[in-house]
Amino acid sequence: MNLKKTLLTATLLLVLASAVYAQVYTTTVTYFNIASVESFTVTLPGESAVTATGGGAATHNIEFNSTDGTDDCINARVTGGTIQSDGTPIFIVENTGTVNIDVTVNFTVSPPACVKVGGATTFAGACAGSLIDTTAVTLQSGLTPTSSVNWYEKANFTACTSGDSTTRTQWVYGVQS
Repeated sequence: MNLKKTLLTATLLLVLASAVYAQVYTTTVTYFNIASVESFTVTLPGESAVTATGGGAATHNIEFNSTDGTDDCINARVTGGTIQSDGTPIFIVENTGTVNIDVTVNFTVSPPACVKVGGATTFAGACAGSLIDTTAVTLQSGLTPTSSVNWYEKANFTACTSGDSTTRTQWVYGVQS
């Protein structure tokens, strides 16, 4: 009987000792980091997608052609190529990154005073859309990863002359929302 009590007491002490040791521990905070990536492409009609870079990757050139210097709602076209039309925007911007981005568009230098360029996400809205100049115009806010947005541009020419013919650099810019 004493042997049974001794064995029972020893077993109980081992269980209690194990319980005490089981509660001794350390903690370590472990991070699983996934980088946020701001990335997008711009595709012009009939052209390959161009991935934006920190230094500004160039797409193919676009142009607006006025026949007499006073024309309304002239569609943008790829120089020597496809003209935008309903369903064929001048820019398709696709978010290829991992975070939502805000996309804007602007010229680095204003167009000639006789030219006004409007932009919108619909073909019909582009002529009277947001006036594009040197101040950033919102193309799309919160563009989610793998989503895309169409952008149309049209120009109004008012009493322009051949001396007003020029080129301007246009930026499509994306930043994390």
